[in-house]
Amino acid sequence: MIQADIACARARLPERLLEKRFNSSVQNLEDKVTEEHLWYGRNIKVIDGSTVSIPDTVENQK
Repeated sequence: MIQADIACARARLPERLLEKRFNSSVQNLEDKVTEEHLWYGRNIKVIDGSTVSIPDTVENQK
């Protein structure tokens, strides 16, 4: 796969779709939490800091 293919594929992914999938996954996990899964009675919050790094080349900007 060439880098331009990656850029094109990324551009086709609607941000709203990714947000909905993430929220659905989080809700599914939260629904399964019981008292025994809590840390000292508290929920644990997770922050996803995923990134994708692709060189900023003329080819990738097409």
